Amino acid sequence: MNSRPEHINSVADASLKRLGIEAIDLFYQHRVDLNVPIEEVAGAVKDLIAVPHAPRRRVVVRQPP
Repeated sequence: MNSRPEHINSVADASLKRLGIEAIDLFYQHRVDLNVPIEEVAGAVKDLIAVPHAPRRRVVVRQPP
């Protein structure tokens, strides 16, 4: 398990490429990595949403109902 920001970025990019899509509608952390503060994980996801230099990457975060 690895929730470091650089790993989150590489996983998102790999998913886009593997699936042949331009946007990720849901990006979910299934298990909490206790070695990485949740603030770092949230910051990495926030950066995924706001990255202007990566036109193939668009992430939409939805809260569960």
